[in-house]
Amino acid sequence: MANFGEDEIGVGGDTSVRWNVDVRNARPRTVRSDQEGTVVHQEGIAETPDGKAYTIAIKLPKDEKARARFLAGVLRAANAPAGDKIVFALPIEPGNMDCKTGQVDQIRIKWPSRPPGKTTAGKKKK
Repeated sequence: MANFGEDEIGVGGDTSVRWNVDVRNARPRTVRSDQEGTVVHQEGIAETPDGKAYTIAIKLPKDEKARARFLAGVLRAANAPAGDKIVFALPIEPGNMDCKTGQVDQIRIKWPSRPPGKTTAGKKKK
């Protein structure tokens, strides 16, 4: 059975920042995690069907003033020219972790997954 589904990255805060990365179909020999002192670098390649999109979920700040600043930044970004990056500040807030799963969810980025070497129809790529 094909291992289709969604891969995701979660980021959240408390007294520090925590991240979770769950990938179902990482390309073999591409996953790397290095640490030198307190500096960490992680990378990998996850297979995904052609033409799909990211789903990005961001929890709105709890503080009313912080929420207003965040939303104003998002509105400014909405008027940016095509191809520009949108950049806005999002306060790191405590309490953004599911205690049952250990997953953090202040920011979640998901994308569709597919097994390496397969097309979206499940046939082997040449």
